[in-house]
Formats: sequence, C-alpha cells, structure tokens
Amino acid sequence: MKIDETKINDKSEYEEIFELAARQNGLAFWRYDIASKTISYHGNVVNVYGYSGDIDNVPESLIEDGAIHPDDVQQVLDMYSKVSAGEKTASSVARWKNGETQEWFWSRINYTTIFDDDGKPVGAIGSSVDVTEEKTAQMRYQMEVDYRRSVGKNLVSSHRVNLTRGIVEESQSAIHKKALQPNSIMNNEIFEHICDISIPD
Repeated sequence: MKIDETKINDKSEYEEIFELAARQNGLAFWRYDIASKTISYHGNVVNVYGYSGDIDNVPESLIEDGAIHPDDVQQVLDMYSKVSAGEKTASSVARWKNGETQEWFWSRINYTTIFDDDGKPVGAIGSSVDVTEEKTAQMRYQMEVDYRRSVGKNLVSSHRVNLTRGIVEESQSAIHKKALQPNSIMNNEIFEHICDISIPD
C-alpha cells in the first residue's frame, strides 16, 4: 500500500511540474477520442485556448464556434482526417482565437495517434505551442522580399541603416557597381556616398 501511495504522489508531483513548465513555455496538451470525437483537456489549455472541460464533436464544433481562422479551416480538417485514418502523426499550423480574450494567435499542433491491440486507431495525444512571433517574423521577411522584387528595375538604390547602432546593414545600387559593405559605420563620408549612389548623374 505504501508503494502505491508513493507512486501516486510521484505521479502527482510529476504532473504538477510538467504543467508548470507548459505554462511557462506556452505549451498545451490534451487527449482526443476518435470514436466520440471528444477532446479531454489536461495541461494549460485554458490559458492558451480559453476552453475548459471536454469538447464534443471536434473539429466541427470548434469551426462553428469561430475558434479557427476561416483561411486555416481546411488544414485543421485535414489534420483530424489523418488522425481518424490511422496515420501515426498529424500536424497543422493555423490561427486560433482564444475563447476568453478573443485574440488571434498562431498555433502549431501535433498529434500522435494511439492504437489498440488490434492496430485500430482509437485516439491521439495532442500538443501545441504558440508560434505567433515566428510566423510574424516570417511574414515580415516575405513582405520585404516581395517588395524588393516588385520594385525590380526601377530601383535606383537601396540602403538599410540601423540608426540605433549607427551602421549600414545593407546597401545596393542599380547604377553603381560599388556598394557599402555590411556593418559599415555611419559617418559623413558614408552619408555622402549614399547620396552619390542614390542620385543619378
């Protein structure tokens, strides 16, 4: 009896530590039952998604509730279809709305499917992490790339100056072969050089 109590206490302590780590790192985890299409929430889901308790008829109920961004609905449906079909893993990166704050955020969800003794898929363990900062950085980078491509041949010169550090981070010119080297220190000579390569003769 004492051994069993120790195991229970150890398990309780382990779960407590795990949930604390999940909260600190924006993680959430839960179990999905394929037959009932029910999600049983466990760790940190209330903080991340704003839902508490079990959720039935997943993913349809979440879609009807507006929890998934309309542009990302199909990939979430595809993810659950893969789980139900018995694929070992399935994932998605989609925008979700927090049920309490009503704020949108990007979430990467990963599922690992659970099988019974006959090899039939019966459920899955889901986990997620907030990737909003990562996705925002990717979109900003892509916007800059697209902008530079759209400017094309009309570009006379382009410079990216870090005013805080006082350096030129990037420099290119369509009419002068010579460009500033990255991390050049900003001074009067460099300022005149930028003017020279930016203004056609």
